[in-house]
Amino acid sequence: MTTKQLKERLIKRIENLSPEKLQDLSRFLESLETENNKMKVLTFAGAWTDLDRETFDELTNNLENRRKSKRTRFF
Repeated sequence: MTTKQLKERLIKRIENLSPEKLQDLSRFLESLETENNKMKVLTFAGAWTDLDRETFDELTNNLENRRKSKRTRFF
């Protein structure tokens, strides 16, 4: 089944849903999108593991000051 066929099939099924089921479907789709966002964030897990201690301390200890200075780049 092609993507186009699948979309058409889903649209037909959605058109026949009750309002309550439409709300359920909407919540389900939102949960999928939220899960997708979580996975995107998790791709950064461990990104700082190879930083030396001095660089890590500089990034974390001065974070508030850098945010206040409104600089968008660290380097």
